[in-house]
Amino acid sequence: MEQNNREVAIAESQEQMYEREKVIQERHLKEMEQLTKMRDKYVKDLEKVQKEADTEEGKLRKDFKTTSNNYLNSVQVYDADIGNQTLDNAKTQAEYDDTI
Repeated sequence: MEQNNREVAIAESQEQMYEREKVIQERHLKEMEQLTKMRDKYVKDLEKVQKEADTEEGKLRKDFKTTSNNYLNSVQVYDADIGNQTLDNAKTQAEYDDTI
């Protein structure tokens, strides 16, 4: 009789542990499903941000190149003007010196 009670207690304990394990497994699967959905959303968002950043970087590089070229052109025009003014000043000085 004692042996039978013991076997029944063991069987009940095993059944309880099986049920607990099943509940834990179900919770685990639900959490994994939620985490997988969140991860997929974050990966999608990250890819979108990376694509936008690449596009924005391309625009910024193009704008920088345009601005840089405009600056260099302005410097060249300024240098040419200064050169012309220097020549004009030299001619004027030479004419002045000739008249004295």
